[in-house]
Amino acid sequence: MRLKKAAALLLVIILMISNKVMVSHAGTGSQMPSISFEQNENLDFMRVYHGATTQFTTQGVIGGTRALLVNTGTLDTNYGGIRFDMNEPFNWGDNAVFKAYLTNPNHEDIQIRIDVKDTSNNRRINYFTLPANSSRSITIDNLGPQTPNFSGADGWWGADNGIDQANIDLFEIYLWEERPGLTATSFIVDHITTQAEITPIVTLDQTTATIDKEQGTALQLTATVMPDAITDKTVTWSSSNISVATVDQSGQVTAKGNGHAIITATSNEDHTKKATCAVTVIGFAETIIPYMNRLSFEDQETSATLVENNSTTNRVSNNGITHGSKALDVLFNTGSSSIDFVPVDDKPWVISSNACLTFSAKSQVSSPFDLYVTVGLIDPETGTTNQQVNKISVVPNEQMKITTAYNISQGDLAIRSFSDMNGSGVTATSLVSGPGNIGGYHITKITFGVNQASAGMRFILDSVKTVDDATRVKLGNYYYLDKYGQSNYIDYDEKIHHDQELLDAEANEQMQLDTWIAELEANASRNQFGGWRNEALKQASTGRFYVKKVEGQWMMIDPEGYPYLSTGLDVIRYGDQNTWVAGREPMFENLPDRNGQFSEHFSNLSGCPVSPDGSNETNLGINFYTINLEKKYGDDWLEKWKSNAIKRTKAWGFTSLGCWSLPSIAFGKGNQVKTPYAANFWVTGTHAKLSLDGPGWGHLSDPFDPQFEHDVYDGAMALRDAGVDRDPWCIGVFVDNEIHWGSQEGKYLIWSTFVHSDAYTSPAYTKRALIDWLKEKYNNDINNLNTAWGSSLNSFDDFLPSYTGPVGVQDTTEMFEYIAEKYYKTVHDICERVLPNTMYLGSRFADWGCPQGIAAIAAKYCDIVSYNSYKTHPIQNWMELDTFDKPIMIGEFHMNTCERGAITRGLVPVWPQDRERMVADYLDDIEDNNKLVGIHWFQYFDEPILGRGWDGENSDTGFVDVTDQPYPSLVNAARSVHSTMYENKFAGSQVVINPKPPVDPVFPDKESEEPEPLPPIPVIVVPEFAGLTFEGNDTSVYRLSNATASSAQVVTGTGVTQGSKALKYTVSNLNKSGNGVYSNLILASPGVFGLNMSDGISYDVTNPGSVPVQLRINIHSNGAIATYYYTVEPGETRHIDMVEAGPCAMDVSNPRHGYWGLDNGIFYNSMNGVSFYIWEDSPGLINETSAALIFDNIQAIKN
Repeated sequence: MRLKKAAALLLVIILMISNKVMVSHAGTGSQMPSISFEQNENLDFMRVYHGATTQFTTQGVIGGTRALLVNTGTLDTNYGGIRFDMNEPFNWGDNAVFKAYLTNPNHEDIQIRIDVKDTSNNRRINYFTLPANSSRSITIDNLGPQTPNFSGADGWWGADNGIDQANIDLFEIYLWEERPGLTATSFIVDHITTQAEITPIVTLDQTTATIDKEQGTALQLTATVMPDAITDKTVTWSSSNISVATVDQSGQVTAKGNGHAIITATSNEDHTKKATCAVTVIGFAETIIPYMNRLSFEDQETSATLVENNSTTNRVSNNGITHGSKALDVLFNTGSSSIDFVPVDDKPWVISSNACLTFSAKSQVSSPFDLYVTVGLIDPETGTTNQQVNKISVVPNEQMKITTAYNISQGDLAIRSFSDMNGSGVTATSLVSGPGNIGGYHITKITFGVNQASAGMRFILDSVKTVDDATRVKLGNYYYLDKYGQSNYIDYDEKIHHDQELLDAEANEQMQLDTWIAELEANASRNQFGGWRNEALKQASTGRFYVKKVEGQWMMIDPEGYPYLSTGLDVIRYGDQNTWVAGREPMFENLPDRNGQFSEHFSNLSGCPVSPDGSNETNLGINFYTINLEKKYGDDWLEKWKSNAIKRTKAWGFTSLGCWSLPSIAFGKGNQVKTPYAANFWVTGTHAKLSLDGPGWGHLSDPFDPQFEHDVYDGAMALRDAGVDRDPWCIGVFVDNEIHWGSQEGKYLIWSTFVHSDAYTSPAYTKRALIDWLKEKYNNDINNLNTAWGSSLNSFDDFLPSYTGPVGVQDTTEMFEYIAEKYYKTVHDICERVLPNTMYLGSRFADWGCPQGIAAIAAKYCDIVSYNSYKTHPIQNWMELDTFDKPIMIGEFHMNTCERGAITRGLVPVWPQDRERMVADYLDDIEDNNKLVGIHWFQYFDEPILGRGWDGENSDTGFVDVTDQPYPSLVNAARSVHSTMYENKFAGSQVVINPKPPVDPVFPDKESEEPEPLPPIPVIVVPEFAGLTFEGNDTSVYRLSNATASSAQVVTGTGVTQGSKALKYTVSNLNKSGNGVYSNLILASPGVFGLNMSDGISYDVTNPGSVPVQLRINIHSNGAIATYYYTVEPGETRHIDMVEAGPCAMDVSNPRHGYWGLDNGIFYNSMNGVSFYIWEDSPGLINETSAALIFDNIQAIKN
């Protein structure tokens, strides 16, 4: 299991209609009316679709009395919302902008999408992010040609060539329901208009003011928004320092303490338009801001004000009390509901720098519900406000002690997740939004709420307080794990307390396993491979596994010719059980002696992406699982463990070993272990990788790099060397895993590999292959492509640098297919060549990396298409099973319960009492689907409670725990399904499909002929860099990026150091946004520059301006970038030599020159790009609008 929570972090996009060139219409539509949802307003052209419901509300109203509340119903891929569709087209007008007022009534951020389509089916999708419990005016001000933008909280895609605004066919407003972790189902919309764009102007009646407490604490400010044509003349008021002065939404300022505050009025029509008043407060006696006292709802408490928001509260003395004699009974009314705790007199509460918030909760309803805890924050230094939103699942009938806003991260303890501190006395929330650390802030408000309360939803709240981080205290300062690697904070029937229990459990289990194995061997309906010995369905026996479609149903056939279903456990190995000791020593109760009996079970975990703070130079890790195996089996623990793992899988009914199993167990050893298995390899090596946008992990191989084919060959040959190619027990081979193919539509892959990549500064094999593909498609005529794309390119070479123009959507799809075809065909052909008669089982798609069309392409080359499906049922819509006719296999699934001390709920959390039934239901689906021929559980053992060493992943994924004790519920589920699996799947299939007499399988000759080696990769000879003096013949060697803000011209006079000419590089519009996106002058080569490792480059640079300019240079080499900087004074000419530099730390101590990015060194033999640029937002250019440098005599330094 890799970063599937990517889910964490997951953008899923569906491109709804192909992009088309704009069609102009002779006629235009009617003017679109304003929509404010008032009484008697005609809404006949509004439709509600995909299960959504609507009702009028007074919440979220702007400029009227009603708004529209939209509830999407069940969250799924069929987004529910509202559609506006008139009998004739809308005319938005060429210069009009679309505006709407949106409100998020939920306690979590949501994304609203607005889909606009014209009568030619051109479609543009805009999206807007709304923070929890907020409102905003949104504007769509450009429906013309645009490059898609996904870079911020708001963005758009689709109809790259524009929308015909005079003929709008319909528009839709809906909630993005597939946002990872989303529970919100509603939004509010009001005041939908189209009008000519008008820029609001905001003014205040006062721009400075002083409040003297001796004369009163109030000040009224009045904001004016002009001109009159502005629809929304309201403003939002805010204070930069609420400890000095607060402001309500009428403009009333209230003094709170001595100091200064900026009061801001922001236009709700256009959030960039603001006016401010600088307020000074005097006359207050110096006071101490209070620390937060515990809220335990006793009668005498006065430290907080309770505010009910569509809720009812009542103090109780007989239920849910964890401190004092009272608690708070909270009843959430139907809909969005919450309660607030606000400091008395609005004085923010001070908290420690290592603080978190704790409270107790006891549900009063029978079903779990998600409680949102929002902590309002203010920075005491700057007055900047913020909020942190957290979520916790409140379970029925349990007194829960909860910590939230906890100040801890992966970097602290190298643990992936803390979502459930089961048994530790603390349950942790999951962060929804806001800063991960509240330490250093003051607290202005604490809110407990739900997004959509059902009738009667209640819980008891008590003991709300801030403490030093309870998670760190519990995990870091106390013995969390016992000497067996088990949690010290929970007990259960199978828990091991002393070594004898390990031995007793082993003896008892062996008796049970022997009984089950005897039953299996006595079952005449199963053959040695685990296939179904049914003569009526017997097929040809080939000596290897293969697949065949029989009477409309796909079957896997075992080497003897019988129907076979592959069920198994992944990761039967032991290396992934290492967990960090270094930096976390207090978390272990009784570590064994580092140099004693169990010394071989300690290891060095250096090089891991995730490591704990404070880990010392030892990087010490420990494997409790193997220690327990040695205690259980003695010195020969490894061989006995291997043997017992095979025995268990058979006794539990599994028919195979899943992916990632230890190669030494089975690869090429089928006749020894007598168990079918799936082999696997990664395509590693030196081939180029494609860096992709969107969620996911890892990189996609560049299949057009000639080295890729060789690296696939090497991986396949390693399996052949192990004997996999001639092992009848090998089901087939997985190659790679959860490949990052990009978003659901696949378009991101094209943007990153074709549009965004630069063939001058990187090898860009895929980009060059796609350019050749376009040349062939358009008969090498750029005008044909320009017509199809709406572009204005001069030649196909214009694609070589990073491209920012329009892209034809149909070609985008076809280019994506071209890349995928190249990958899967290359892997298939190599595997067929090196591992003949061995099935290719695909690459195990994940939902975040399975865009439309990819499965059908893989199916052309895979014998079985594989998926990893972490859901409660295996078959999901994103798999697109109706687009191909091949069998499928589930490579990974599991369900988590935390019943033995795991501290994360995992990918598929279920209740312990439900897991046996739900796992059986999942496995049962193999009997019902005509394509499904295998399901594998991830994985054999639980991950370490405190996280596996290399990435901190820590969920209860196993059929066995850290002490090698099985979970009875899982074993029962497996045995129940396996006992009747074949009979149920093939019930009624009694016709003789293959009436040939049985034949003995013919196993391949072990001395099979070696495959021919691949031809060597051709060596590209690159001429040496000839130098640049800009005398007229070398201008094609450089180019500009962000050229709209920069220019380059050959000049004479100032700056010339060689010959009679030099190159003046000017940035005419300096970028001072702080985003680091600068114009570049780029020297580029189709390959490398032809230099030796110890060579370098030199050049002269002159500053013709009146202020210092910092020149920066990026050296692109072998996929890495090193940055140097040099300050050039006014009128100065500097000669600069840049040569090879070995690995060294960043040095920015000298303002005249420095560097960073040399951690691994820089070598000019692999240099393929040099970028010169000006630090445009440097302090020295703060008052400048442009800057220039002159370059000359750029030469290679030969050593």
